[in-house]
Amino acid sequence: MQEYLNDKDNDFKNGRSLDYYEMLDILRTELDLSEQDLNEFGLDFDLEENIYDRKRLYSM
Repeated sequence: MQEYLNDKDNDFKNGRSLDYYEMLDILRTELDLSEQDLNEFGLDFDLEENIYDRKRLYSM
């Protein structure tokens, strides 16, 4: 995260963060549709709060 804070304008890093968020969102959705326990996969957290909002906060 420190590297990101030092270079907020790096489009590649910003794209990777967005891709990471989207992939986790897809995984969570697929697991939820399959009625799998998100906790079992370590995905039982608020994705927006922990990934997306944190990135947005650091980009200000």
